[in-house]
Amino acid sequence: GKAEEKLLDLYGEIEALLSLSSEHDERVELRLMVGGKRNFSMIVSRYDVALRPKFMGVALEDEDMRRVGLEQVQGCGVLALPILRPTDAPRVLSVSTSQGVPCGAWGIEGLRPEHAPWLVYPAQGSALEFRPLCIGGGCVGEDDGATADPLPDCALAAAIRLPDTEARIVAIDAVLVAMAMDYDHDSWSILDGLWSAFGRLPLCSIDTFKVLATRPEVVVTMLLRSELPAAQLGDHVRQLKRQLGMTLELVGVTVWRRAIEKFFNSWTQKLGDDLAKLSVPILLSERLKAVATEFSALQLNMEWLQFEWLNEHLPSLLQLQKDIVGN
Repeated sequence: GKAEEKLLDLYGEIEALLSLSSEHDERVELRLMVGGKRNFSMIVSRYDVALRPKFMGVALEDEDMRRVGLEQVQGCGVLALPILRPTDAPRVLSVSTSQGVPCGAWGIEGLRPEHAPWLVYPAQGSALEFRPLCIGGGCVGEDDGATADPLPDCALAAAIRLPDTEARIVAIDAVLVAMAMDYDHDSWSILDGLWSAFGRLPLCSIDTFKVLATRPEVVVTMLLRSELPAAQLGDHVRQLKRQLGMTLELVGVTVWRRAIEKFFNSWTQKLGDDLAKLSVPILLSERLKAVATEFSALQLNMEWLQFEWLNEHLPSLLQLQKDIVGN
């Protein structure tokens, strides 16, 4: 007899297994067992190939060059962007050739070292999905007219630039916790910028995202504080769950209450008491409704918070009250 198992049908399970680790290079092994014996196996990873730093460039490993076709190498789009300047336009790195044949290396001349760390990552639609990597930059010629604008001077930027991995993760965590306590923290704009620039990449590519996935209480504040469009923000949070296992549904209502209190306090300080009484309830209602729209599992919690803070009596809460009374 014959049986067919589509790899696409296992996509969710594979992704769930990969989400158990935030490391770039984790793999999932699929085994086909027939009569208790392994008949077939394959390895699934997050990327097609890996680029490695070389002198004044990045390049494919020799093994990958032998495995992929020249058309794929030619069609591999390689971009570079300073992690701490996420609103800049990404640089397109040119593939090196030998007698007209792409040799699987891309030069990094012109990437200013003072703007490091640079993230090298695949362009959208690239023929090869490669492992994003951080580099220090190349050299800049005297005829390069670009200005060496300073990097952002905020707590999150300082944490990201730390060279030691362990110290960097600890520092990023401390900054994110501080941001959750302070709606006016100087690092909120760069966090939004990181999402806008790199949110489509595997989230384990960015240390800030890896740490954020371990802090759902910070994500709650982000949902209320971020200036990103609600749909874009909702997609990012769903990716945190799918790729890194962050579970927003387990966050208690008390955490949401504390975040809302800070929301009110922040806006009241900006607008003054009189204007805040009129405007802040409208702003909060819009935020809570957006969260309920993006995350159906949180709808009842959001409607309860709307009742508590805004005295809005929503149909689902009234129905819940009737059900409780009826029982």
